[in-house]
Amino acid sequence: GEEYTLPAHTTKVGNGAFATSSSLKTVTLHDGVTSIGDYGFFNNTSLETIIVPSGVSSIGVSAFADCTALTTIKTPAGSTFASWCNNNGLGDKIVNN
Repeated sequence: GEEYTLPAHTTKVGNGAFATSSSLKTVTLHDGVTSIGDYGFFNNTSLETIIVPSGVSSIGVSAFADCTALTTIKTPAGSTFASWCNNNGLGDKIVNN
């Protein structure tokens, strides 16, 4: 399947950037990324793995809603994103890198 790494200068996953994709399996966000926009990965039915750095501090509305294939979230324990996952029913998918 497809794998996507955000370009090095990118700091934000835009609103709806990866929404309703059905081919993307793995997404890697590098250390410069600080925010994931509203509906960033909404209804992305192919996404299985996402790697999120500790610097992500802003997660938009329904950013990962209806990601039915998502099984693995790699993010540092204690990060803002890990806390967000725990508060939004995705905590069981976290694998600490």
